[in-house]
Amino acid sequence: FDAGLCLALDGSRSDRLKGGRTTLETVKEACADTLAGAKIAATLARGLARPFFSVDRKKAKLVEAAKADPAGALKLTAAALKAVKAESAMNLDYHMLARQRAEIYLALGKKADAKKEIRSMRGDLAKRGVNAPVLVAIESYEKSLA
Repeated sequence: FDAGLCLALDGSRSDRLKGGRTTLETVKEACADTLAGAKIAATLARGLARPFFSVDRKKAKLVEAAKADPAGALKLTAAALKAVKAESAMNLDYHMLARQRAEIYLALGKKADAKKEIRSMRGDLAKRGVNAPVLVAIESYEKSLA
């Protein structure tokens, strides 16, 4: 139950879902080179890339319970990127993960790395015969990172 809830809540780092996150991390490691492993890694990375807030019931106030860890999110998605990059049937997943990683690079202030991530993905997708309008949209996004 907690693993599913953690997925549904986009990789939430709530203490109440710690067991679910642990289960997902175990599955991610066991299935690192599969689409399932890649999707789990991407979801956990989204939760890791942003700060997590919770309610301090004693103070009746929202507090930052965990800081964002964009570098950790990039590390978490490295194997996932290899998995989706290797399979032409995973073009959409590759596109989404590359954009996610580009956004993380931007959060780290690494605009050149963000552009490189998108450029590499666009080149790979072009070689796979992805439709021209999709490639134009990706190129437009890449240029917007300038």
